Amino acid sequence: MSANYFNNILTIPESIDPDKYIILTYRVRIHENQSLYDVASSIASHLSIGTVNPSIFGNIRHLKSCLGKVKDARQEGDIGLIDIALPLENFDPEADGFSTLLSTALYIFVYRVVKGIRLVNIQLPKSFIEKYKGPRFGIEGVRRLSKISERPLVGAIIKPRRGVSPKYCAEFCESVFSGLDGKGVDYIVDDELLISPPSCDFESRITRIMEIVDKINEQYCKRGERKLFLQI
Repeated sequence: MSANYFNNILTIPESIDPDKYIILTYRVRIHENQSLYDVASSIASHLSIGTVNPSIFGNIRHLKSCLGKVKDARQEGDIGLIDIALPLENFDPEADGFSTLLSTALYIFVYRVVKGIRLVNIQLPKSFIEKYKGPRFGIEGVRRLSKISERPLVGAIIKPRRGVSPKYCAEFCESVFSGLDGKGVDYIVDDELLISPPSCDFESRITRIMEIVDKINEQYCKRGERKLFLQI
């Protein structure tokens, strides 16, 4: 890798504006012949532009604004801790920024060059956080809707996430909600990756499932609790 490449990747903590970067902290276990800074630089590049060696594209000035930075890399015994700063411009909070961030941060687990790697912290800029207002209901809201105020809530998720139909999803919910003598789960969550495939489109699926939810609640409402179906 060229010297210019490292000049673009490596930086010092003071040069990273926390309002313009998302900071990811990873714990890594490297091989004996590896440099922690080399590994950190490769990861920063991979997470930001999808390659561990941007120098193969020639002059990378056009990539500089979106290229990740190594904010810090420190060794603690045989474990290394690295802080990777990713430009905020790489993520669009108005579109699918948070999902893109998670996909980016976790995709590094396929990075087999090191012995092991784990994401241990994410630091988000205030401007990014402000785009997300948090859960619509939260814990208190879910307890209020379910009318369960004390005991732990028990939930389930529709599986599998592929190859299912609205009819299957409705029958799944009826079985899991009912359990033994109506003592099934309190809520069921729609699989977050099911979305709306042709064989199980969102509207048809939700309509069938809510018919079951209403039916179950009519049967067991005397217990003073309500079953919930949640779509995230």
